[in-house]
Amino acid sequence: MASGEESRATRVWLQKQFRTSGLQLDPGALSYLVDAVQGLHDPEEYIHRIMDEASAGAQRRLTLESLEGLVRRLDGARAQTSGTQVIPAFQTPVLEYDPIRKQFHASPAPPRLFPEAKSKIALYVNRYHLVHQRLRRNRLFRPTHWAGVAGAQGQECELTELKALLGLVGQSKYVLGFLSQPREGEYALEDLSARLPLDIQDAERTPGLFTENSIVVAEGQLQPSGRFKAVALGMPPPESRAASIEALQGLVTFGGSEPDAKEAAAWDASHPDDATLLLSDVWLDDACAMANLEALLATLAEADASSQPPPSLIVLCGDFLSPAGRRAVVGGGAAKTSAAGGAGGGLMGECRRAFDGLGRLLAQFPAVQEKSTLVLVPGPEDVGLGRALPHPGLPRAVLQGLLSAAPNTIVGSNPCRLRHGSCELVVLRSNLQCLLRGTAVVPPMPGSTPFQHAVASVAQQSHLCPVPLEVQPIHWEHDRALWLYPLPHALFLADSAPAGHHVYDSCVSLNPGSLVQGTYCSFNPFTRLGKVCSVQGKGEWQSQEAAVEMD
Repeated sequence: MASGEESRATRVWLQKQFRTSGLQLDPGALSYLVDAVQGLHDPEEYIHRIMDEASAGAQRRLTLESLEGLVRRLDGARAQTSGTQVIPAFQTPVLEYDPIRKQFHASPAPPRLFPEAKSKIALYVNRYHLVHQRLRRNRLFRPTHWAGVAGAQGQECELTELKALLGLVGQSKYVLGFLSQPREGEYALEDLSARLPLDIQDAERTPGLFTENSIVVAEGQLQPSGRFKAVALGMPPPESRAASIEALQGLVTFGGSEPDAKEAAAWDASHPDDATLLLSDVWLDDACAMANLEALLATLAEADASSQPPPSLIVLCGDFLSPAGRRAVVGGGAAKTSAAGGAGGGLMGECRRAFDGLGRLLAQFPAVQEKSTLVLVPGPEDVGLGRALPHPGLPRAVLQGLLSAAPNTIVGSNPCRLRHGSCELVVLRSNLQCLLRGTAVVPPMPGSTPFQHAVASVAQQSHLCPVPLEVQPIHWEHDRALWLYPLPHALFLADSAPAGHHVYDSCVSLNPGSLVQGTYCSFNPFTRLGKVCSVQGKGEWQSQEAAVEMD
């Protein structure tokens, strides 16, 4: 973080640059640029691009709003050239659902970090609408208005509101709602109209982890006692990416600058061997993790010497300090220091030294340093603003050494959205499998791995973390950043659990595992092929593949 003296000098320099070009900055735009140029390898080149774009658009006075729009356009143009784009969670478009028109539209109100209590209720209402509008288009749940028509025969899965079950005792119905547990051992189903006690003791189940607060479809009958006895309990069936995009009618939901489809496809074709690498639990203070990272970088450098460029996108996920390293610092009586309070001691100081070491390591491999974009995604225990999701990027106070050594480094949020070529990728660093299993109200069905159950859960819920807010806090008005709608081309669920891969409804899902165990994953945006790889010896790759046909 810049000191007061540095900040004042930067302000004077920026005002002089823009005044010389005949441009004027509003106070908000000036403050935005002061923060934006901190840590940049070439701030003058960055400012000149902004001034050129503003002059080309005949803008003479830049407000904060116009400056942000201009920067987004520049980021989009750079993404089309480099093939990569990083969208922080806090820049995800905010959507609202219109229950009358039955469609989403962009919200005019920006989300807040400290909203009113009604925003918590809106969080659940929006999640319900998200799944319900999706199921209304599913052929299994499409309402049948014309009984007896040959084309509608067998369509008997029409969803019924819970309040409409009154007077329908003993009739088999399908209902949709949140699974809750008002008291220990007692379950209930809730929708926007009512709440009913739920009996799931003898219900058949589909794959997935049925957690509290997850949305489920239940088939059963209302008993005279007022309890709904379910004979089948399932997750809401997923919707294909193409069907979701068609239903959105051109509404951009992923964020960032939408690339031109032809240009993105051309970039894919000209980079058939490029890849996104994802590493998790990159413990920078652990000798084993750093040895594995060095071996991998050495392999990439050797490949570059053989005319095979390194991957253009490498994502490093936290935690960036090992549990033993954190305990040694905190246990010694040092508290978390603030970003402004001196990065020399405590966890902040330890992180700064760790990232300085990462910068020195990258300097040994100039090919990777120059040709690859590095994205940092914080873990649940990394320094920052608590454990709530979405989590902002790491403080720049601990990254100065790394940013100086590797200017292509981008500080990402958790979760984080990426565009690589024509593909949309979503990254989440969380111990998700543990969270889902810990809050599941019934055991998972046998025959699938824990990772497959986790992927089925998040894909069918259209949400990255469908667990109670008491278990994983979420910023209420930023819940949209965790939506999986439409499904991305690839989903990276970075977890401390063993590495895994699974293709679910055209979405390639990968867990890189822990770098300490020598595992990571790779995704090719051209072939849309995912690999779980392991580092052996001097970086020899061993992989299992998960592929999906291109849409």
